[in-house]
Amino acid sequence: MSSAHTAPKRSTLGGAGPKLIGGTLILPILGVLLVSLRLISAGKKSSKRRWDAIWIGLGMLWALPAYITFSYSVYLGVGNHVRALTYSQIFESIRWTWISIFTGLMATLFVKLAIIALLLSVQPPNARTTRAILWGLGAILTTTNVTQVILTLNKCKPLTRLWNPTIPGFCPLQDASAQFSYYQGGINAFADIFLSLFPITIVWNLQASKRVKIEFCALMASGSIPSVAVIVRTTLLKRLSTSKDATYDFGHFMLCATLELWTVLIISSIPPLRPLFLEWFSKASSFTNSRGTGNRTANTMNNTERNPNTQAFNIHGSKAAIKSGIITQTTHINVDVESGSSIGRVSTEATEHHSRTGHY
Repeated sequence: MSSAHTAPKRSTLGGAGPKLIGGTLILPILGVLLVSLRLISAGKKSSKRRWDAIWIGLGMLWALPAYITFSYSVYLGVGNHVRALTYSQIFESIRWTWISIFTGLMATLFVKLAIIALLLSVQPPNARTTRAILWGLGAILTTTNVTQVILTLNKCKPLTRLWNPTIPGFCPLQDASAQFSYYQGGINAFADIFLSLFPITIVWNLQASKRVKIEFCALMASGSIPSVAVIVRTTLLKRLSTSKDATYDFGHFMLCATLELWTVLIISSIPPLRPLFLEWFSKASSFTNSRGTGNRTANTMNNTERNPNTQAFNIHGSKAAIKSGIITQTTHINVDVESGSSIGRVSTEATEHHSRTGHY
């Protein structure tokens, strides 16, 4: 009598996969929070249409699917070694990787257009040269990223050969798409650096303290960090084209692409939220001071109730002074003084001389 034994199904999540998810999960959480606050703040402060808010909203609509499909591709095997996967698992994981790449490219484009729109909104009408430069950069970014998507989608005939090379067909645009990828990476790296350093020329001429200028410039300069991810991602292209461990190498490529997208989205959302954060901190400070004042006032009232003779009138004088009808009255008065958020105790001494006639 024979029994059939079914081999246990191998897990596709392995290799660097768990680290890819664990190391990047905080980025979309923080990004969604900041963009949501940014959209709420933009809706409250202005009734006009703000293009930076529109572009960042579109960026978020594309960034979330990009991360979801990236996570799903990792679950299917990206980041794992090909020797641990079946052919069908390899092809399916790479298919979802390409979907994540396409949506991520569009998300990154929209986020950078949001930065350009924000910079255009603070330019004076007579700054024609500056406005032309920003408009030109936006046009170049749009043309470059859209062209990259079109080239990649038409690289192979049929399209499924893009992730499954065993399917009969051909790839007429493979070389053109690969070469253009280097140009696309260089343009995006330049744009990240330019857009992060450009606001420094605006802020440095404003009437603000030197400390505020330095802090703001440092914050904006941190926007060049995504350019590092772009450069590393671009250098990995050649390795991917000749890789014998495609799923594992795609993991590093997708890590750089994910960091590029979410870091530029997060960093670019911090400066527009500064007024909102200052408003919150101001309210929190006022609430804290109000509670502190209330507690001190209550303590003062309780002390007064326990000691009804808080104001002590001590009458000092010699018999001769009393008989002559002159009374020297010394009064010690404790006064609570509140001014803004400062509380003080002021002790005053009043000396009154009363001339009285009569007998006591």
